[in-house]
Amino acid sequence: MEVGRAQTLCINGAHESCPDVHDIPQDEIDTVTHSGSKYLVVKGLQELLHTSADENKLFSELGVSWAKSSKLFDMAGYRKFPAGD
Repeated sequence: MEVGRAQTLCINGAHESCPDVHDIPQDEIDTVTHSGSKYLVVKGLQELLHTSADENKLFSELGVSWAKSSKLFDMAGYRKFPAGD
């Protein structure tokens, strides 16, 4: 159970710091077909993920037009999601 704790805290913190859903503009999305199924794919996402990891930066810090900055959220003493409940 402890194996997933850090990942869960990270995801919860991300949601706590930016609770609103923001759409990616349609012109940044492609529809691709693979093995007979259609998928929506963000243009350049694979390269963006590599750049984000290599530079240790969030998409918003890289200047991605559709990325939104979030607020700081203190995870000290965090016990459950959402913290306000």
